[in-house]
Amino acid sequence: MTLGAWASSRKGQDVSLADPPQPIAAPRRGRPRRLAPDDQRRRALGAARALLDEAGYGATTMDGVARRARLSKKTLYEIFASKAQLVAALVEEHRRSLLALPHEGDDPPDVAIRRIFRVDTPEAEALQRDGLIRLIMAESGAFPELRDILVAHGPRVAHADLAAWIATQAARGILDVPDPRLAAGVLLDMMFGAMMHRAPHSEGSDRAARIEAAIAIFVRGAGYLPPAGASQRR
Repeated sequence: MTLGAWASSRKGQDVSLADPPQPIAAPRRGRPRRLAPDDQRRRALGAARALLDEAGYGATTMDGVARRARLSKKTLYEIFASKAQLVAALVEEHRRSLLALPHEGDDPPDVAIRRIFRVDTPEAEALQRDGLIRLIMAESGAFPELRDILVAHGPRVAHADLAAWIATQAARGILDVPDPRLAAGVLLDMMFGAMMHRAPHSEGSDRAARIEAAIAIFVRGAGYLPPAGASQRR
């Protein structure tokens, strides 16, 4: 078939010699989608936690965190201005994992204290969770700023939040506590002493018994008596 004959056979169709079919362009590859700010923050904290656990505070750098998190240094510094700010955010995250504060609701004080201190957290999980605090305490001699970060973003905030909850209970007439701040310090000492003290050869049931004893001693000392027949745990 000649070229002219082929062209004649195509008359009336949407193909012409003047406008041959154009090749399909390959899709353009754009920039990678930018992570949402919350995801960037999560990545940075996860990378910092891992590096601190592996190398310690002194050897952890912002460059290393950025590489581990697969973030640019510019992005990392937009989220956290310094390594100290990163550690402060980790301490705040740890505090929230320890204490469910502020606490809302009308739970009886003994039930509320169990929930505030998350006493049902498995001991193995609690040990892993507390690794950051052990690291800070171990390195605070060489890096005094670590102790300041821990106090400012951990115990100080926890103490204030717990004192506010106790003050609310006192205002409602549920607890008889003249000094909520003092009572909050006592309760923190009692609960963390019971939760973190690990006697040699102790069993998990011993830890649970110490926790329940601490709660009972505190609420009774604060003038609250659970109703007769009330379940010890809810």
